[in-house]
Amino acid sequence: VELHTHFDGALRAETVIDLAKRKGIQLPVDNAEEFKQYISCADQEEKSLALFLQFFDIFNAVLRGDSHALRRCAIEFCEDQAIQGVLYTEVRYAPQLMSGKMHTVTEDTTCPSLTNDEVVQILLDAFAEGSKRYGIKVNSILGLFRPKPEWAAETIELCKKYYGKGVVGLDIGGDEAVYPVKHNDEFVKAFQVWL
Repeated sequence: VELHTHFDGALRAETVIDLAKRKGIQLPVDNAEEFKQYISCADQEEKSLALFLQFFDIFNAVLRGDSHALRRCAIEFCEDQAIQGVLYTEVRYAPQLMSGKMHTVTEDTTCPSLTNDEVVQILLDAFAEGSKRYGIKVNSILGLFRPKPEWAAETIELCKKYYGKGVVGLDIGGDEAVYPVKHNDEFVKAFQVWL
């Protein structure tokens, strides 16, 4: 059982490299083994949440606005969980970090854009398909994002809409040292509404 896995931080290195190449996203390295070394915090002298979180910009860039990438990565995630013997997972993500326009080599204004709701639906459908295919269960926890308290109300509405349909909870992500939760901020209000 795994109860707190970051979806966008659990992508296969090979997939990140492939998606980045297809989208013209320049990475500091161009093969999976070097990429794993690049994003690893294990060899760093100073270990911190900020160091860990800096790589999520790369992961979200290859997912953003791309229904095929979201679906592919969600099904691969299910396969990886099954291979590791994890029968039940609650995977967390902030849909707003994966919505919007897809990153492309050219600034194609005709490129489709995904809404936050579409991101959640795509991921829920893919997790359900992957769960069935690999004999496991993956549910979602939607994440509030500390740097963007203005996203809280919409995230709560998405939680309400999809609760019992693959969404099982709400959490908050981001660097708490930089963005602490205050007594009366949007995050506290969001959790009060959720509870």
